[in-house]
Amino acid sequence: MSMEKKRPQLNLTELYQLKWVLGGALALLSAWTVLYMDVEAWIWLVAITTVVPLVLRWPVLTLYVPRWAHRLAFPLFVALFAVDFYLNREPLPAMIRLALMLVLYRAVTPRKRRDDLQLIVLGLFLVVIAGVLSVSMVFALQIVVFTACTLMFLLVITLIDSAEVGQAPVEFSASAPPAWMRIEWVRLARRLHAATDWRVALLGSGLFGGVVGLSALLFFALPRFEISNTFFLENMINRQSKTGFSENVSFNDVTDIQQDTGVALRVDVSDPRQIPADPYWRMLVLDGYADGMFTVSPELRDQLRTERRKRAFVVGSVRPRAGSAVWVFYLEGGTSRYLPTLGGFNNMQFSDGAQTYAINDELRLLRLEKPPAKMFAYRVEGMKNEPELGPVEIVQARDPVPFLQEQYGETGAPRTTPAGMPSFLKVSLGEADTARVQGGRARVCPSGERVAGAKARVFAAVEYR
Repeated sequence: MSMEKKRPQLNLTELYQLKWVLGGALALLSAWTVLYMDVEAWIWLVAITTVVPLVLRWPVLTLYVPRWAHRLAFPLFVALFAVDFYLNREPLPAMIRLALMLVLYRAVTPRKRRDDLQLIVLGLFLVVIAGVLSVSMVFALQIVVFTACTLMFLLVITLIDSAEVGQAPVEFSASAPPAWMRIEWVRLARRLHAATDWRVALLGSGLFGGVVGLSALLFFALPRFEISNTFFLENMINRQSKTGFSENVSFNDVTDIQQDTGVALRVDVSDPRQIPADPYWRMLVLDGYADGMFTVSPELRDQLRTERRKRAFVVGSVRPRAGSAVWVFYLEGGTSRYLPTLGGFNNMQFSDGAQTYAINDELRLLRLEKPPAKMFAYRVEGMKNEPELGPVEIVQARDPVPFLQEQYGETGAPRTTPAGMPSFLKVSLGEADTARVQGGRARVCPSGERVAGAKARVFAAVEYR
């Protein structure tokens, strides 16, 4: 009678080596999710990407860190977090950078069971934040790999706990490292191959893939519920414009705008022949100036009529035309709350559902309630290329402008008709700016010549194109 050959099992040393590798992989996967967020954390990303592979290859390097450095690590992290929050006043980016610090520390130091669980929690924190603020398909694949790695990591932790029952903890140092830190990769790979029951592995992979597929199916099949307030996480990041499309631009920002090569907008057009040779993008008007800062004046803000209810579809002021192209815009997250267009349009549809927006048909401006936290897409039909503004073709029924509600006509009823073409100009010059203006005026008229009927006027109006 022949006996079935027993499959070899991994010993405790090999389980520790496998746990060390999975922990490093988990740290890298969770740290790389920050690439999908608009958070400045390059120092910690570079540190994790370079240091973690080194200690994965040579774990004994972690034993050369002195004990006093371990005692000072967490007070140092708390101090860095406090300084970061004080200087930037952004809670979520500061928390993300703190999580990266802790992930780096946990990934490059010998870990006990509690430390392994802390690494998983820190990784989940970064993954969840990236999931809220990102719509990348690459991230969807990355989170599946992260989940599989976490499950295997937990399995190995459980096997180690069961194998260590009744064993006393062993002290080790750089001069006497534990056996598992001398990793022989080829031997470990062969042992894993010999100890793996491929039928169980195939069954587990099938179950995991089935759960992922079912989850994706339910995600697309279940109806969405409208939430009046978006995730609070988006409000915890004070996004700064990288492309100049903000409502406040100083003279010093001009250099930064010119040097910024980041992509802010992508456009797909159904008929490329209708793309103008020199498109003039209407987006934002800065008609106020004070203390070296160009801004949107309060009067112009009031002229943008805010819809009381959220809508996913905006009816424009242009009549429908046969054969007009369909434009699909992809605005990067944090760029601006003003949506670029070439001019008036027939209709616009938001890809993310109903939005709170304000519109001005005369200036062809449309503004969301706040800048989108992630990539925002919208579809425009019947759009005209209008380098110069003209009369509005169709006067749409809009909510009344707030300050017009206090003006009454002959019948005593509030006026709700459009206010016509705004001509606002808000200029507030300080002493330094006044000196500049007087100097320029002296260069134009050095002898103090006066032209009959001429008046000196200074204005500041900027429109992005």
